Amino acid sequence: MPPIRYLALAGALSLSAGCQMFSTQDETTHRPVERLQGELTEEAGVWWLTPCGASERLQVTEAEGFSVLQDARMLQAGGGPLFADLGGARSSEGRYEVSRAYRVQYEGNACGDPVFRRLQARAAGNEPFWSAEVNPKGMIIDRPGKQQSMVLPFLEERLPDGGQSLTSEANGKHIELWLAPQRCVDSMSGNLYHLSAELRIDGEVQRGCAYYGGQRQ
Repeated sequence: MPPIRYLALAGALSLSAGCQMFSTQDETTHRPVERLQGELTEEAGVWWLTPCGASERLQVTEAEGFSVLQDARMLQAGGGPLFADLGGARSSEGRYEVSRAYRVQYEGNACGDPVFRRLQARAAGNEPFWSAEVNPKGMIIDRPGKQQSMVLPFLEERLPDGGQSLTSEANGKHIELWLAPQRCVDSMSGNLYHLSAELRIDGEVQRGCAYYGGQRQ
């Protein structure tokens, strides 16, 4: 079946208060997957997640064949709690079995991200720094010193490997943002993400990491 292309549609979702939680379906086990974000800490070898806006903690375990807590332990060596954006199944015993990791990061107050719920994807790279945000209104590319940030219309192509390609021909430039489902570690912060990214503008290639926002699970 050929790839499906579609235009990004205008519009935005209103922000919602409280915890940032999303439910999808695990394709292999058919169990509901709940996406939770919050503070991730380790105490005496046990990992705990305090979801955004909540006071209770969930004990974090890993699904069979999945591993992210070792990476979190290495990142936590920098000191202080971590922010985690995870997917998994919550039990009635207060446990949260993680089967997906969208991102685990050290810095930033990501629980207070005002645009997360209307974000499709966010990507960034270093040396030189660049960033891209994708939402229902368009794609915003930021390259300090290169061009002014603006919202660009784009075409999206979903790829057989589960990744996607976003392209734009706006302002006389050919712009491509490629996202691939591949573990990616930020070269400067050490933060962990579930997507690798490539930004291509008129043949110039810059690499980085990315994650899906609240618009896409």
